[in-house]
Amino acid sequence: MSLLAPALLDELRAAVGDAGVSTDPADRDAVAHDLWPRALIRERGGERLPGPDAVVWPSTRGQVAAVCAACHRAEIPFTPFGAGTGVCGAAIPVRGGVVLDLKRLDRILDWDLETGWVRVEPGLLGSRLEDACRERGRTTGHHPSSLALSTVGGFVATRSAGQLSTRYGRIDDLVAGLEAVLPDGTEVSLRPEPAAGAGPDLRRLFLGSEGGFGVIVEVTLRLHPLPERRVDHAAVFGGFAEGIAAVRELLQAGLRPSLLRLYDLADTALQAAELGVGEGSGALLLASCEGRAAVAEAEAAELAAICAAHGASARDPAAVEAWYTRRDDIGFAQARYLPLAGAVLDTVELAAPWSRLAALHEAVRRRIGGRLIVLCHLSHGYPDGACLYFSFAGVAEEEAGAVPLHELLWEEVMAAAAETGASIAHHHGAGLARAPYMAAELGAGGVEVLRRLKAALDPGGVANPGKWGL
Repeated sequence: MSLLAPALLDELRAAVGDAGVSTDPADRDAVAHDLWPRALIRERGGERLPGPDAVVWPSTRGQVAAVCAACHRAEIPFTPFGAGTGVCGAAIPVRGGVVLDLKRLDRILDWDLETGWVRVEPGLLGSRLEDACRERGRTTGHHPSSLALSTVGGFVATRSAGQLSTRYGRIDDLVAGLEAVLPDGTEVSLRPEPAAGAGPDLRRLFLGSEGGFGVIVEVTLRLHPLPERRVDHAAVFGGFAEGIAAVRELLQAGLRPSLLRLYDLADTALQAAELGVGEGSGALLLASCEGRAAVAEAEAAELAAICAAHGASARDPAAVEAWYTRRDDIGFAQARYLPLAGAVLDTVELAAPWSRLAALHEAVRRRIGGRLIVLCHLSHGYPDGACLYFSFAGVAEEEAGAVPLHELLWEEVMAAAAETGASIAHHHGAGLARAPYMAAELGAGGVEVLRRLKAALDPGGVANPGKWGL
């Protein structure tokens, strides 16, 4: 049964039509949470999670504005919802209210191929966008493992990064413009521009905002030509430290491979057999250089030379193609393993400068100890540092111990980040998972800035409340 006032429900139906509003329990349960492992573990243990009082499916930006305005006037929370594949709990409506399901806002609105822009709505699945781009000889270059299961709006709202971000950039780098609806229904148009310098870049205000400053209703993304040639390289280093040194050198030398993944020893042991690179000792590097044929070949040759100088032995580059064929499998692993009694499974991505990266790797492994399996790979590289992507798996002795084990995992990983001066997130967003650690990440002054922005843009506190630790 919905707890919303009948007058508000009538107003919502007037805004989007009778078929665009539902208080049916099945519809509400379908958008009650995303894929945050802790929520799934709690639900597996029989806990009833908080959910919305109603679901609304707007199909135009005007309808989004009308719904936001109605909720603002009624002081009822609303939570935007894309495909529901976030892993940090950002889409969980912790205070009930209305879920704005944006799946019907899924159109490609305009192409500007001369400039290299595409304008789309937020509910468009990443795979549909990429297919349309490729038909026109273009690519966004943005390919998270969840590409077929996630939306453009979700990419922007969580500041995501794709597997080829070392060459093509994060979603931050791809957004040329966007349009949003503020919590009171005010529409904001931040037009696409190749560059601008008149005051603060307000587009950045909505990047990573997770619906807390309003609802993204349109995004203009930058496009790249499809590469003429891709040259793959696989190599194994004597240790993770040697691999880190090689990756740092090649990035600081100006090389920008599209794919760049370095697995630690534990992860290499798992990957080696599956990718056909022989025994799993050492640290496995997979890389691709792409673009114009001559440039890709020259870049790949430089990359191979730098790896060899750091003691790497080259392996069959077919291993890279093998990786491409299964690169999105991780998006389905959770569905296979988390339903098992006592299972704890999660991934946590951190970022650190090169001078602290090895210490971060050691600190996480030391703190988790023998409690869980710990795998790690380096990806998303920059001249001044990189992302370390940790995967954890284990089984609690009994179902009642699964949530405490998951909580301990996060406490220890966040403590490792604090200990080594690393960032607590790279591209999965903050949501509920990182809310307790935002003060340590931003500092007291940073939290106060965030608090004041939230109060200014959302004085009623109705836009996805309960996130960011506020």
